[in-house]
Amino acid sequence: MFKLPMNYKHLYQSIYGASVFFLVVAPGSALVAIKALLMLLLFSATGVRLVSSGVAKGSLLHLLLWASFILVWLLIGIVNNNEVDALREAAAYFSFLLFVFCFIVGLQWVSRNVLIKVLVAGALCYGALKFGILLAVILGFINPVDLYWWLQDVASGIVMSGFWSGGIPRITMANDYVLPLILLMMLIEYAKQEISGWFFWISLTIIFMLIAITLSRYLYLFSALILCVFLILNFLKHRVFKIGVFVLLAGLIVVPVMLVEMGYAERLSSRFEGEDAASSDITKADQVSPLIDMIDSSKVIGHGFGLSMVKAGRGNKTSFQAELQWFSLTAKVGFVGLGIIFSALALYSANLLFYVLDFRIKILLATAWLLWLLAGFFNPVMLLATTSVNYLIFYAASLTGKPKI
Repeated sequence: MFKLPMNYKHLYQSIYGASVFFLVVAPGSALVAIKALLMLLLFSATGVRLVSSGVAKGSLLHLLLWASFILVWLLIGIVNNNEVDALREAAAYFSFLLFVFCFIVGLQWVSRNVLIKVLVAGALCYGALKFGILLAVILGFINPVDLYWWLQDVASGIVMSGFWSGGIPRITMANDYVLPLILLMMLIEYAKQEISGWFFWISLTIIFMLIAITLSRYLYLFSALILCVFLILNFLKHRVFKIGVFVLLAGLIVVPVMLVEMGYAERLSSRFEGEDAASSDITKADQVSPLIDMIDSSKVIGHGFGLSMVKAGRGNKTSFQAELQWFSLTAKVGFVGLGIIFSALALYSANLLFYVLDFRIKILLATAWLLWLLAGFFNPVMLLATTSVNYLIFYAASLTGKPKI
């Protein structure tokens, strides 16, 4: 074991913060090369810190076990599918794994205040980017059809719809699925009086508006339940009462007016009871039968990574994910792989709740964690590099009752 100089410790915190910030801001699957470089840099820096602290063996063994899991189903995928496709999907999962590992292990060397500021700053920058794009479309500076085809080239995982007839588009990125968790972290820190003032209220307003323009039913439900559970559990606190007033005003007056003014009235209606809602539901329903057939054809070990989802109603998309991600994952790793994943999730869930000392936070985290796992039945977002930030937030929130760094 050796001691690191103080400047290296500050450098590590900077690398860690830059990685979190970049994943929150960078649109969807764009800038993959930069994400890979950040991942390797963060992993190398975390490895050095682990070795210097003398606790590397246990943590690295944990990582090795999961790397072995990916390797096994990569080999199965190479046998059953296109070799290049199997390598690409395994690389995507490995990227997700390394980010989660580094974020959780490295949190012990990162100031909690720095993490909060990085998450909020990332959300604000992402908000500026997204509002800027939408404003440019509204003002006619960007042709939405051209924007759609450009996004398909640079970040194919981004959902964009409702623009072919000249309407304001719905743009939903993987980044949007981080927003409810940033909201969760902000609420917990506000209740603890760790953040307050204009910083909190401006940040809360922007995150609220960003969630509103996702036009995602799942994200609406996820965010609304986090807010409601938080308010119910903390309604006697004067500070929390202010949030309740804010949510009522924003949710019933400000946000609906904003969406109507931006031209989203028809889009919002369509997302809940119109053509968009029907199309989305039909897409998910149509995937059930082909995915079950894929699972039936190799129940035990699955087809491995690289299994194409074109057969599951993905059209010409080359994505290896289906909206029904749990079904898709079962088709790839079989019931053996799914059992391993469920065992790990059960252990992680127990650890999350074990760490929490405050009963109210425990209930809030349990609710949010269950809703996040349910995302796998509606959207292919659980195992992306971008949403590795979500697992960091869950872990950081679970340490709320522990001494400050």
